Amino acid sequence: MGFIERRNGRYRARYRDPLGRLSRKLDAERFLREVQVDIERGRWLDPSGAQLTLQSWSGEFLSLARRLSPTTQQTYLRDLDKYVLPRFGAYRIGRLPTDEIEKEVVDGRD
Repeated sequence: MGFIERRNGRYRARYRDPLGRLSRKLDAERFLREVQVDIERGRWLDPSGAQLTLQSWSGEFLSLARRLSPTTQQTYLRDLDKYVLPRFGAYRIGRLPTDEIEKEVVDGRD
């Protein structure tokens, strides 16, 4: 698990392996490069946000969608209620089953 710490007014990235030991500098540098690539590709997920259920997140999403037209908001709400939340609402965002989501999209279930 990577983390940032501040020492003497400077920030530095640290990384612990799955057993909680501090890793080698090389491992930490590789980890930071991977995280940076994930951020740049839009794949990075904040670990604290990953604990939210999709149901909880959808409420936040819909509140942010208030700037959109009313018909767009209605479409989002309908699609969430009909397709997404019944199947995936209880999943934590960090644990969404991508293979099952892909299957749902490909099947095009109505």
